[in-house]
Amino acid sequence: MLFRSGIKAIFKVFRLFIYSGKYVYDMKRKKIDIIHSNSLTSNIYFAFWAKLLNIKFIAHSHEIREGIVFKILHKYIGICAKKIICVSNAVKQNWVSHGVNENKIEVIYNGVSDDFF
Repeated sequence: MLFRSGIKAIFKVFRLFIYSGKYVYDMKRKKIDIIHSNSLTSNIYFAFWAKLLNIKFIAHSHEIREGIVFKILHKYIGICAKKIICVSNAVKQNWVSHGVNENKIEVIYNGVSDDFF
């Protein structure tokens, strides 16, 4: 049972990877200048295709992630992205500690204070 769910997950990732490639290709045909992605999952998919199809890519990061997998993913996204927007200096330092060029990272705080809620 575990094996089947693992195989299904692999096929889902592959399907989403291909789907995101088609989506980025359609954007390129429509003369879209830049892709702005706001989650780690979409950053992973769109970073690759944007780099391959020579479309500017901005990654947006909201959280601190630790571990070797996230270090590799952050480095990969950092290579593909034109800019990375982080919502705090702590998030920025997380990316820098994973080897991403600090010059590519901009800190832009959330527009609404948490006190609002």
